[in-house]
Amino acid sequence: MADIFISYSSYNREKATSLVNELRSRGYDIWMDQGGIGGAMDWSSEIVEALNKAKTVLFLISKDSVTSHNCAKEIHLANEKHKNILPVVLEDTPLPVLFEYPLAGLQRVPYERTDAILQALDVLKGGKSVLEAMLTQSKVDDGLIRLAVLPFEDRSPTQDNEWFASGMTDELIDTLGSLSNMKVNPRGDVVYYKKNRTKSEEIAQDLNVRYIVEGAVQKAGERIRIIVTLTDVKARDQIWRNKYDGTFEDIFDLQDKTCFAITEAIKLTLTPEDKKKIEKKPTENAEAYELFLKGDEYYSRATRSDYEHALSLYEEAVRRDPYFSAAYADIAHTCQSLYRFYTRSESLLSRAESAAAKVREFEGETAQYFWVMSMITHSRGQSAGALQLALRAVETNPMDHMGYDALGFAYHSLGMVEETVQAREELVRLWPNQTNAHFNLLSSIHELGETTDALERLRKAAERAIHVFDRHVRLNPDDYYARVQLANIFLWAQRESEALTEAERLSALKSVDGFALYNLACLYLNCHQQDRGMAMLHRSIEKGFRNLETFLHDPDLAPLRGTPEFDELIKELEEKLRITN
Repeated sequence: MADIFISYSSYNREKATSLVNELRSRGYDIWMDQGGIGGAMDWSSEIVEALNKAKTVLFLISKDSVTSHNCAKEIHLANEKHKNILPVVLEDTPLPVLFEYPLAGLQRVPYERTDAILQALDVLKGGKSVLEAMLTQSKVDDGLIRLAVLPFEDRSPTQDNEWFASGMTDELIDTLGSLSNMKVNPRGDVVYYKKNRTKSEEIAQDLNVRYIVEGAVQKAGERIRIIVTLTDVKARDQIWRNKYDGTFEDIFDLQDKTCFAITEAIKLTLTPEDKKKIEKKPTENAEAYELFLKGDEYYSRATRSDYEHALSLYEEAVRRDPYFSAAYADIAHTCQSLYRFYTRSESLLSRAESAAAKVREFEGETAQYFWVMSMITHSRGQSAGALQLALRAVETNPMDHMGYDALGFAYHSLGMVEETVQAREELVRLWPNQTNAHFNLLSSIHELGETTDALERLRKAAERAIHVFDRHVRLNPDDYYARVQLANIFLWAQRESEALTEAERLSALKSVDGFALYNLACLYLNCHQQDRGMAMLHRSIEKGFRNLETFLHDPDLAPLRGTPEFDELIKELEEKLRITN
């Protein structure tokens, strides 16, 4: 059997044949179904044998192949058997959810770039690592330079400037990630390496990047030092290193110098728009910026007290600089987080709306403005208005995933379940490694009911999500909320014993927060363990989760409604909300 298996749609046979002939002329041994396998022959017999023998699967992406059931089976089987998969793009087309996991993290080579295809196959044929194959592809396939910024270290004498280290990391991620032809991993992908540094080669393989930025900051009074290094993992060479000294007043110039130096070292040609992005300052006030960075550090901890402290820091930042748009945006986000998870105070929504109005004043009617306002409107129970704002967000920027997040919530509040599922499927497509996106999609599919089709749809989506959550939990073992979600996902994947095992581990931990406990309660109820579910609901309220609307309307709580115990719990919750507000 051949070393290379080609997966394609019969509608693209002419292009597939042309490519196969070219590769065969270069000495490659390729298996290609040219129509010999018909309906009378079991699909699995010859194709599975060919896949078993092949080392690499070359998948031709087109609008026809990504809707082909046979292609889907071939790619999923190749992934399960740990074959190398090289995606070749015949035409740009969105990937359906079914293809997202097996192709996640793999660079795509344009069909016209035969040289790029040959170079990638040469690496694989030479017996080199998958890492080297990915790094080779990242250089030659779609022109994107793939880079990760690892969490900066705080080397300050007092060791109390973590906010500065985190802020520098986030600034580089945001700025470099906004540039043309750059692909930079988001913060959630790299946070694990804050305390768990391994070899650069292992990190590059895990994150699917060629370049790694590392650094450290020091702050003593107003004096600061920033040390940054850039490693080309494929070349196994530190290609740039520099040390910047100054005061915090110089922070924006130091950040600009760092970004320009990195782009020069990786030979990225900057467009005039790229240069503007690097040079754009969030504020001219260094004191306001310091408060902003400290606020971000507290917000990331996600407890009620940390949200409240972050909010006070953001508000002090805009007092220092009344034109600080990013700080106003974070005020709006923090107020919504407090309202959603901890206290249903109308004053929080009013503060969020005022902050959003400032964002609109300074930035215009951006997608961010529309989805922020959609979530505020949704929180006020104005579902139709929230839907219109979410649709505006999606129309303004169809590639902004948060617009689809707001759209999903709006459709859900209107009881439009299938539309909710479709919006959240698009969110997962645009944000494939985000755990909450997967979990909200699964929750929506769960609401479709218990028909055979709905349960199978749920099971398949859950199996895809498990891979995302497995990786996240491995990198973030202390993220108890994600572990609770994973337990629920095991249940949706029809793996109840694994779900209950994880649930019991988590229920024994005192550190699990209220929102996570609420979801743990839903899991127990879906496993027909009402006493355990009720116990988790009481714990969730004591830990601060007090979303009355969710308690009253969540379908997962249906087995408890009408019972004296649940009625008493609702009275307890209403009393706590009355006292709080």
